Formats: sequence, structure tokens, C-alpha cells
Amino acid sequence: MTAPPVTVSGFFTITASESSGNTTFTISSASSGPTAPPAGSFISKIAFSVSGTPSNATKTTGNGGIINTSAAGGTTFDFSSLVVNIGTNNQSLSPFSGFDVLISLPTSNPARLSAGESITFTVVGLTGVNFDLANASGQTVIAHIQGLPQGQSAKVTCLPTAVPEPGTILLLGSGLAGLGAGLRRRLRR
Repeated sequence: MTAPPVTVSGFFTITASESSGNTTFTISSASSGPTAPPAGSFISKIAFSVSGTPSNATKTTGNGGIINTSAAGGTTFDFSSLVVNIGTNNQSLSPFSGFDVLISLPTSNPARLSAGESITFTVVGLTGVNFDLANASGQTVIAHIQGLPQGQSAKVTCLPTAVPEPGTILLLGSGLAGLGAGLRRRLRR
């Protein structure tokens, strides 16, 4: 099962893919252009819920809780500072609460995720990730962005990126094929 990707303020993208009872996350930051995060900004925390009842746990790198770590884009990301807290409705990103999962990323420079960088990691035993699920207050995914201009930070609600259903793509494709066939017939006359 793959959850639809989530875009955080246009700056960062988060994807999750489930396989064999584990979930692999990829968090990417735009490198340049209008979707690049402001210089010096970074995600420090991400909170969301999962379907089902997750077991209460804290997962860290090195104890089998977080595995298959990799980084791209020249990052010096510190995976030893990555922490995933799991517990039914008891994770919070103040003032928002009622989430099942809280991912805390390193905040010290250069160990954090910066512009143009990407990290991938697998959380052992975490299943049911679906960025469409809302907590009791109606939020689906909340991310804490730090290092914004003038020392500001923000907690933003993230929306899943729309991914067309296969039936929609099939309908569009058959409509375009019919249009092409009609034009071809018309040109032959």
C-alpha cells in the first residue's frame, strides 16, 4: 500500500510506501525555484495518523526500529537523531494533538534536511499510513517548519497531493483515443 504523497507548503514532499509490515518514508526538499524553501528553513517534526491501532513505541536508528537509511543531494543528515514516536491518539505537535505518529528530525546544522536534499528510511512494524486520515480535530498531517526569515517558525497543515484513480486515467485515455480516431477519419475524407 502506498499513501498519496504530501506536499508541505510547496517546499517539502513526504511519501510513504508499505511493504512486509514496514513503512518506508521519503522526505524531499525542493532545491531551487518557486518551490524551494526559504534559505535556512527545514522541517523539524511531522505528525499524522494511521489506520488501525498502532502499538506504542519509540523507534530510533540502530536498534532495529529504523532501518535502510539513505540520503541524497549532498546531505549530511544525522540519522542517529531521527526519532519516530508511535501511539494511538497520544502524539502532539503543540498546539495540535491526537496524532498516532510523530517523526522528529534533527535540527542542528548541518545534520538537518536542507534545500535540495532527500532522505529515505524504513520504520519497522509501522503499517496503515494514510495521509488522508484526520485526528479528532480534523487535521491530517501537520509539519513544523523552522528557520524561516526573521527567526520565525510555522506549523502547517499539509494536504495530500491528488493522484488520479486508474479508472479516471482509463476514461481520459479512451476519450483521447476516440478523439484521435475521429480526427483521423475526418482527415481521410
